Amino acid sequence: MHYTPREVEKLLFSQAGRLAQRRLANGKKLNHLEATALIATVLQEVIHDKNHSVSYLMNLGKGILGRRHVHPSVVGTLKKMQVEGTFETGTHLITIYHPVSTDDGDFKMALYGSFLPVPLPDPFPVINEADFHPLAMPGAVRPAESGNIILNPGRPRVTLTVTNKGTRAVYIGSHFHFMETNPDLEFDREKAYGYHLDLPAGEFLCFEPNHPKSVTLVQIGGSKIIQGGSGHAKGPLDPIRSAKVLQQLQQAGYRHSPEKTTEKGNIAPCSVDRATYASSPLDQDRE
Repeated sequence: MHYTPREVEKLLFSQAGRLAQRRLANGKKLNHLEATALIATVLQEVIHDKNHSVSYLMNLGKGILGRRHVHPSVVGTLKKMQVEGTFETGTHLITIYHPVSTDDGDFKMALYGSFLPVPLPDPFPVINEADFHPLAMPGAVRPAESGNIILNPGRPRVTLTVTNKGTRAVYIGSHFHFMETNPDLEFDREKAYGYHLDLPAGEFLCFEPNHPKSVTLVQIGGSKIIQGGSGHAKGPLDPIRSAKVLQQLQQAGYRHSPEKTTEKGNIAPCSVDRATYASSPLDQDRE
């Protein structure tokens, strides 16, 4: 028998998941690796049943293990996991945010496919909330209480109205050159030359079809060199180039709608409270 490296990894992970199930059935709390392996193994078993959708499995994955079943540190370290499975419609990736998000979980589901009995009485004690306090988690940060952090202070800003004329939602990241965003977004692209969304780095905005949205843009900083995007505006920021870049974009099929009453000047900058700024994007709820 010859296994591909990917198949070997799946077998190894499956063995780790089975070991975690035996330890759980024996009343032992799981660590980070064991909790991850158990949830992934259970989801793979459920996927093989061929009766459930990706969205169902995403919700199922959040309720398999409870806080009672893991060491307190696991709640702070296991923020996201992804499981790839083969469905009748092809291979899909199941993303689960905050996999350990309940107190009791589902003990029966946690032992799914192992043929192990659910122990009675329940061997896991009631949780102590103090053990799960955010400041008790590994790598916890205690932010200063000196007000919000102002992002990109002093930079020029502009407010534009953007409408998605397409049929699907469009997500735009914080530092994408806004002039070159998705062709189906209709707005004044010339005024967006040299600007990106006024958001914390790594965040994004969703533009639903046919729902106008007012957005605040901030001028790029640093060496003021435009990178990425569609490549039409690549190079040093130069306002003289905006008309030429706009022409190239329109020729390429990008929507453009001149806006007469564009707000400039005293636009409030984006600000973030220190606790959010100190946390990673995975520490914030994502659905």
